[in-house]
Amino acid sequence: MYSWAVDSIKEALHSNQFLQGGLVLGIITAVLVYLKNIPIQLYNFSKKFIYFELVISQSDDVRLFTYFDKWYTNKYPAKYRKVTAQFTDNHQGLSKTVNRITQDNTNRPDEWDLSDRCNIAIKQRNDINYIWHGGRLLIIENTEHHLEGAMNPTDSHYASYTISGFFAKKCILNLLAELRSMRIENEIKTKGISVTTFNASGYGSKRILRTYKTFDHIYFNGKSDLIKYIDNFTNTKERCSKNGIKHKTGIKLHGPPGTGKTSVAVALADYLNYNIALVNILSLSSDEALLEIIEDIQNNTIILFEDADDAIGAPTTKSKTKKEGAVTFSTILQVLDGIQSPENVIFMLTTNHPTSLDSALYRDGRINKIVEIGYPRYTDIIDFINSYYDLQLSLVDVFPKVDGDACIKTGMSTIEQYCLESYDIDTLLTRLKKEKI
Repeated sequence: MYSWAVDSIKEALHSNQFLQGGLVLGIITAVLVYLKNIPIQLYNFSKKFIYFELVISQSDDVRLFTYFDKWYTNKYPAKYRKVTAQFTDNHQGLSKTVNRITQDNTNRPDEWDLSDRCNIAIKQRNDINYIWHGGRLLIIENTEHHLEGAMNPTDSHYASYTISGFFAKKCILNLLAELRSMRIENEIKTKGISVTTFNASGYGSKRILRTYKTFDHIYFNGKSDLIKYIDNFTNTKERCSKNGIKHKTGIKLHGPPGTGKTSVAVALADYLNYNIALVNILSLSSDEALLEIIEDIQNNTIILFEDADDAIGAPTTKSKTKKEGAVTFSTILQVLDGIQSPENVIFMLTTNHPTSLDSALYRDGRINKIVEIGYPRYTDIIDFINSYYDLQLSLVDVFPKVDGDACIKTGMSTIEQYCLESYDIDTLLTRLKKEKI
């Protein structure tokens, strides 16, 4: 149908040299345009899959920026160069800035007595360094930024660190997790343990525990075994990361009411410098609510499911009626060891009955350690009394006719209350005899 048009084009190309040249130039131009985009495509590919970059900005997260700056200066002091130091005389209000100095040679003014009069503030400015960390060559770039139109002069400048490297994504993210661990550890030491309680809507209310029991103040059979297990868990973090294994574990605490299961969780948080996320599964309205909570939980956290019997108990112990829209058991298993499972956390479940939880929870990767928090032994009571009254009593001094490994039929909280109500050891011994302890 269009053969006449094709024939006309062929005849024009054969007879018109100008048209022939234009066609060749057009083809060459198209090829060049295509080739021009290849370097850009290669760069985008390498940036996406080979080269990784992370920016820590003072304006976005000043605490994270501060901890990286502290880590960088302490671990690589020779690389921390090209800094500015500002000297301020506390008595005369004078100041002087010296540029491009090293941290160990501050070029400080000789006429100032720096021992008690002068503050020195050293800050790095606009520098690029290379460090070898975690088996990767990382590029550390420090940049100072200027904000136009800032209302407050102190807000007109801020700094940022750019950390980058080839095949370094895992290394940089591990470093970021390490920095956040440093921040949480410091906050716990200075402020206390943060306990976040999540309600039905998934919103977390936070409170700080400043007074709490450590393992030095908790007495139960199996404490040393639990500490040994936790020490081994913390030492496997690097190996887990190297072999693509999520660094987490699950611990079940079971025992009669009032024996101190929650206190053990708090003591563990203190021992590891972890925070606590308290999740009441029965209060949640849906699977999505639980998944959103887990997604928001940071590293170095104990995720505590208290009184887990009804929520994830065995079929014979669960309630006959299920709350409308409640969290499903399969979602809980996904959170413990599935694709939804977080890293660098400890799942801790407390229950009053040793066999009350569904057997599926005890598969590898879910609940890895079972600890009984039973009634205290007589030896535990002696240890607590000695600690409380600062004494060195033996078992026969208080309980001359009992087996030290035998357990009493009341929780340690009862013994603690007796001590609080007894102003001296004699009063306490009279109370213990009266209560037939």
